[in-house]
Amino acid sequence: MKRKTGKRAWCIDEKNEAIGYVRDNFDTIVVSYSGGKDSTAALVWCRDAFPDKLVVGVLADTGIEPPGLREYVARIEQIVGVKITWCDEAVHLRDGCVVKDVFDVARRDGRFPFPGRCNWQTLLKAERIRRWLRRQEFSRPVLVMGQRRGESRRRSKMPYFSGGEGWRNGAEIFRPVLEWSEDDVYGYVAEKGFPLHPAYGLGFKRISCMPCVMAPIPALELLAEIYPERLERMAELEDELGSQFHPRYSIRRFMRTRSGRV
Repeated sequence: MKRKTGKRAWCIDEKNEAIGYVRDNFDTIVVSYSGGKDSTAALVWCRDAFPDKLVVGVLADTGIEPPGLREYVARIEQIVGVKITWCDEAVHLRDGCVVKDVFDVARRDGRFPFPGRCNWQTLLKAERIRRWLRRQEFSRPVLVMGQRRGESRRRSKMPYFSGGEGWRNGAEIFRPVLEWSEDDVYGYVAEKGFPLHPAYGLGFKRISCMPCVMAPIPALELLAEIYPERLERMAELEDELGSQFHPRYSIRRFMRTRSGRV
């Protein structure tokens, strides 16, 4: 049953009802794609679940996506048979600032984002995809997200479908893999015969944004081992901003401690 969540907003909590609503009310399925396992599973699932609809993908580049992502996306695009648009144009904000990557956003804000309140995600992914959608001539599009309830406390409360204010405001969102576990995702992608980004084989648990402001210390250790230049760029940005990467730790201090320097 539909449930009101605000003055004009509403949602659907039940999976089959949400699938039926999407099937009956939308012609175009737009998957917000990151190259990660969850969005890959969502992309393949939508392709198979809605064979009579146009399914497309859009990837918003933050400027710190994993190495080799373009090549991987091109491969997935060819195997799955779904067009994936790479979206990395500059975003012109109302305050006159123009941002193209996470470094621009951090300099605009004068600090790094707080975990859970990430302007990198808001301005470079959500806002960029919203503006891209407005320029398209899709017939009745719905935005698909690969979000899972097991990822965080906030996501554990998400519904299968959020609607009410129109897709132009980013409110028409369908989450088909919401109840899937991490093992479900890995198993589904493997069963369908699709490769994962090589970073997973190196031990990374997630690949969108390297490093992410919510990255645990083990993820930073892995980055320092395999992609140390990523951490060095963040350390340089810390020096420039006079602000540390995470409320509980500094990338520069982490690198010094790791190398045995005080």
